[in-house]
Amino acid sequence: MTGTEPQRGPLARKERAEQTALFRYQLIREAADQTLTCRQRGPLVRALAATEHTGPDGRPVRYSRESLDRWIRAWHRDGFDGLKPRQRATG
Repeated sequence: MTGTEPQRGPLARKERAEQTALFRYQLIREAADQTLTCRQRGPLVRALAATEHTGPDGRPVRYSRESLDRWIRAWHRDGFDGLKPRQRATG
């Protein structure tokens, strides 16, 4: 490997999943505050959805309100592990 190639294997996947979860948490943390009402959370989530963010891989990305709401629910239900990408079925 030259150092610029993406790492492969279970350890690399686990590290990428943790980096993705950390990125998602940093993105939603204010809107995921359980003391917020739905009326208070809505504008925060809409603002996040309307903004371009620098993704975990350094590229600009936008996320839909639905994705952000799904991540907030996953955070409330499963904590940090809920923010990790789901394993894809291979078959």
